[in-house]
Amino acid sequence: MPYLQTALADSISIVWRTSSAGHCAVAYKKRAAAEWQQLKGVTHNKRFGGVENLVTIKGLEAGSEYQYRIFTDGHELAQEKAFSFRAPKEASAPFTFYAAGDIGEPVKDEGKPDKMAQQISRLATAPDFGLLLGDIIYPNGESEGYDQHLFNYFADVFSRIPTFALLGNHEWNVNPEVNFIQEWKLPGNEHYYSFDRGNTHFIALDSKKGQFYDYEKQKEWLINDLKQAKAKGYQWLVVLLHYNGKSCTYKPDTERVIELYPLFAEYGVDLVLNGHAHTYERLNPMNGEGVVLYELIGKHKEYQDVAGFISITVGSGGKLRGVGTDPTPFKPNPKRCKHPNLVAVSSHDWAFLRVEVDGNKLQAEAISSLNGEVLDSFSITKSGVAHDSLHELRINQLQLIGSHNSYKQAIDPRLHRLIAQKDSAAASALDYSHISPTEQLDMGLLNLEIDVLADTDGGRYAKPLGFNMIGDEQGLQQWDPEGLMLKPSFKVLHVQEIDFKSHYKTFAQCLQDLKQWSDANPDHYPVFITVNAKEGASRIAGGVAAEKFTAEVFDLLDQELVKYLGKSKLLTPDEVRGKYTSLREAVLAQNWPRVKDARGKFVFILDEHDAKREIYRAKHPSLKGRMMFVNAEPESPEAAILIMNNPKSQLDQIQEMVRKGYIVRTRADANTAEARRNDKSRFRAAQESGAQIITTDYYLPSTHFNSPYQISFRGNTYVRPNPLNVK
Repeated sequence: MPYLQTALADSISIVWRTSSAGHCAVAYKKRAAAEWQQLKGVTHNKRFGGVENLVTIKGLEAGSEYQYRIFTDGHELAQEKAFSFRAPKEASAPFTFYAAGDIGEPVKDEGKPDKMAQQISRLATAPDFGLLLGDIIYPNGESEGYDQHLFNYFADVFSRIPTFALLGNHEWNVNPEVNFIQEWKLPGNEHYYSFDRGNTHFIALDSKKGQFYDYEKQKEWLINDLKQAKAKGYQWLVVLLHYNGKSCTYKPDTERVIELYPLFAEYGVDLVLNGHAHTYERLNPMNGEGVVLYELIGKHKEYQDVAGFISITVGSGGKLRGVGTDPTPFKPNPKRCKHPNLVAVSSHDWAFLRVEVDGNKLQAEAISSLNGEVLDSFSITKSGVAHDSLHELRINQLQLIGSHNSYKQAIDPRLHRLIAQKDSAAASALDYSHISPTEQLDMGLLNLEIDVLADTDGGRYAKPLGFNMIGDEQGLQQWDPEGLMLKPSFKVLHVQEIDFKSHYKTFAQCLQDLKQWSDANPDHYPVFITVNAKEGASRIAGGVAAEKFTAEVFDLLDQELVKYLGKSKLLTPDEVRGKYTSLREAVLAQNWPRVKDARGKFVFILDEHDAKREIYRAKHPSLKGRMMFVNAEPESPEAAILIMNNPKSQLDQIQEMVRKGYIVRTRADANTAEARRNDKSRFRAAQESGAQIITTDYYLPSTHFNSPYQISFRGNTYVRPNPLNVK
């Protein structure tokens, strides 16, 4: 019998075994088609005898049902069977999957793989794929046991429903490279991998025997994969592994899994599915420290905008502990667990999990393998919409969160104390810092702000007086080891002489970093970047004045954007203006591009007014040929993106501008004031205003003072449909 594997985007692999080698092929067609297409495959001799036949079909039409037949040396095998499968659906379509662990325990040992397979086959709607959460073959994961303990029972299921498998501890009782890896065709290195289905990203880990396979390398891969998934804006993140983290089953906690909890929380993982314990247990939502966020005890529960992740043990495919002839005493009793209030539902029965994902709603049922009874159910609904649902919106129909002075690092505490002695208000306003801009983008933020200072001769800002003020000669020597501040270039810093520590010395460094990030995440949402062209006198006596921006300097700034990012990564005023006579006319006609057409691009806005703005737009009517938008007056031909920073006092004006078609940038907080008071009223006003870009210094809580203040939309997200202009 054939079995389906690695269903990815428009492809699927079909595998079957024969006793001897021959030329293998698959004939396939869409169900309604008349003509069969034939595709040749490859063969591989099995270690324990027999031959594996593999054919991979590519170019499948999303969501279409296909029939297929298998051949060896021109002879059709299993002619009495009608084999079929459904290609992965379109990204926006709902889908279902089943998940089960520890299914390979033999029937003679009181496992129930036969009963589970029967119940999966009886589901009213066939799952789009299946997940096997490790311990697939008992006792030792050897290839010789697959036919007897798995394929014979799941033949019908596997021939119709593609399967993704994970390694469990029993797979590691033997060498998985010549057993498990030979039986499954999986993405990546097959020990750990990820794949997508619709608006959901799945991550499969190899927890080995609790200590994880190649832990440091696997963890590094996991972090990078989570970053990319976050940047691509998936609505749902699901982590799969064999070992549990925290548990109230008969299995102990697994510390290596618990060590990953902060990552799960940071990147917004929704579900963690595992096997290992032969029982069913759903935990209450937890944060990154493994602390229960809130209790919702009992079956059939509905969650709205879960802040943490939900961990589920569904290892109930194997022999139940303490049932039948099993001598291990076990009876679920969450109230006696060492983790108070951890468990939402436990059910000691043979079962599998069925999950349906439909846009911003996920529904799951634990189904008895014996009689199909629903043992538990729950749903999660998110206020945001699935990332694919945003594709058709215009970019002015988004509302997103970004950061203010995104490059800024903390002032030296000694220098900060000196400033506070002279001006406590100024010191408080400077008392914040950021993780790197690309780390912010990895989190899902879609707006950055960069302060740029001209330095056409080089060296103007190379020796900040702040070092002298605290007597830190060594700090000055170590501050710029590459000598970048001595060279002619645009520099990135907040306030010359005192607030000069930055993730980048030069604007070129910043742009190169953004380019590298964008290339690694080519489908990212459009990223808005406001640029302050800083000039003027120093705040410190004897300090250097910032160089003035002339037309020639602004020309160099535009050239720098093109040089380091490439024009293809810029959404420019010319593109938005299109056929219209002015940029304002295009904006009022709603000529902003759709999100799907602006993916992978950056939108730069010069956040200046008066003289600097006039210099930049002079001789460039409607910003023709310019790389940046400007903060223009609403009635001017260059009007497109407006800076209106006070959503409380400017609420009505912002709403008016947004309704007309302009993009507006506003602020959730300023000068650390709201964060110190834990006051989100300004953020609430910003959301209500419909301003498309809301900036904050606190997408993460402050590390400078004690406050829980933190800004995000519901569900810990940073982009959503605009509440004012999306109905």
